[in-house]
Amino acid sequence: MTDDARPWRVLLVDDDPMVLRLMARLLRKAQPSWTVETAERGAQALEAMGRMPFDAVVSDLDMPGMRGSTLLEVVAERHPGTLRLIHSGSVQLEHNLEAAAVSHQFHGKPAAPQGLVAALERVHRLRSTLRDPRLQALVARIDRLPSIPQVYERLLAEMRAPEPSLRNVGRIIAEDVAMTAKVLQLVNSALFGLRSRVADPVQAAAVLGLNTLRTLVLGLELFSGFRGDDVARRHVERLWHHSTAAAGLARRIASTPRRERAVADEAFLAGMVHDVGKLVLWSALPTEYAEVHEAAFGDRRLLHDVEQECFGAHHGQVGAYLLALWGFETPTIDAVGWHHRPEAGITADDGFTPLAAVHVADALVHRHDPGSCSAEVPIDAGYLAHAGLDGQLPVWESLSQGEDALRETG
Repeated sequence: MTDDARPWRVLLVDDDPMVLRLMARLLRKAQPSWTVETAERGAQALEAMGRMPFDAVVSDLDMPGMRGSTLLEVVAERHPGTLRLIHSGSVQLEHNLEAAAVSHQFHGKPAAPQGLVAALERVHRLRSTLRDPRLQALVARIDRLPSIPQVYERLLAEMRAPEPSLRNVGRIIAEDVAMTAKVLQLVNSALFGLRSRVADPVQAAAVLGLNTLRTLVLGLELFSGFRGDDVARRHVERLWHHSTAAAGLARRIASTPRRERAVADEAFLAGMVHDVGKLVLWSALPTEYAEVHEAAFGDRRLLHDVEQECFGAHHGQVGAYLLALWGFETPTIDAVGWHHRPEAGITADDGFTPLAAVHVADALVHRHDPGSCSAEVPIDAGYLAHAGLDGQLPVWESLSQGEDALRETG
């Protein structure tokens, strides 16, 4: 039986036997086909993982003998493809941030079972799109993504200033794909206990505050500048320009006709991170990905088709899997995963979604910068008709007209 076909195996680790029994019972009830094992110590967990593979480890943070963060560090090294989650009732933010740096997700304790199960199910669903175990492990290893060097240097300069401006920091973060993804991963985790999710990176920076941002940037070094060769750097810079333009256009599309601010913010976020899979591939497989780009541009074929042939998955699926690991919500994950093939992301919820905004924005931005793509990126008229949005396309096309329109990100 292949890994995709077999039931998922989840390992729960906690020094409190009552918590273990409760969590195991809830998970088994929610997913009867899953195998749920338990361990009361980190050493026991590692022994269990040595006997059989586990798809996910959910660990307490404060345990005798081996802290949960130490356990997950070892798991990341020995079993890089395993989903790593912390569930903790600790109120010590600094310790929690350190734990968040070695885990994919941070859940509060006692964790709401629906949230934990939903997070596991999202990763389970997306993993099936990455058939190659090497690619699964490659994405699961990623705990941070590189930023455009000039944007990263501006962030460092602002953070090291005698009186840094929180608003300026938020605006700098909002310009960068990697920073946006990481900050929103953290602010929407149980670390900060927000009642509603945040989709605006400027708002996320305000929630985190300067002290926490200093810890993330200067202490834990969760951000870094891209260090690839000149070819990769040029492609990543072009990706950055395209992502900011697509995000701005997606926000304007979501605002026409007038919709709630939250809808526009979600569209902006999805547009900003829609090509995060390319950033993963440029960072982790630069030589192979350069060859994929050369083949696509040389043959004038769509990049995602060539990616599918070479990797067994395209950059949308790679990015969607990373965001599922990082605990992002389904609308953003679907917009990233299916922005080139939106019919695959159709759900019972017809109508306007972040996927619709990003699919159209991505194609229109490429249309105005044909050198940025290996072949013309089509707009799926059938998908728009199914969603009841085909009549709005002329209006959306008009929003993309002009150089200033494509430069605007807010």
